[in-house]
Amino acid sequence: MAITFERGNYTVSYVSPLRDNHLQASFKSPYHINISLPQEFDVQNPLLAGISPGANVTRYPDNTTLIQWNETLSVDLRFYDQGRETLLYFFLQFLGIIAVVMLLPFLITMRKKE
Repeated sequence: MAITFERGNYTVSYVSPLRDNHLQASFKSPYHINISLPQEFDVQNPLLAGISPGANVTRYPDNTTLIQWNETLSVDLRFYDQGRETLLYFFLQFLGIIAVVMLLPFLITMRKKE
């Protein structure tokens, strides 16, 4: 299925639920793209988010985010909510505890040899 328009300047808006907090789009010719994220989503953490090159990210005081691309052929945006960020920090803390538990016997044996 294809949607076509007569030649001219248009603003097209598309509102739909997204799965897995990931948005991708590609075009035959370059376009100016604006994506507005509501307050509950974010793109600041590089471990959880991904933005295709050339994006300009603007964070507003009400915690909404505007991501803009000028004259781009493709858009790739991965964003996250607060729950995913909390899970990431929990996982990193868990890995830190495991690392300490695994390194502690090694460090104790090193001191005994001296």
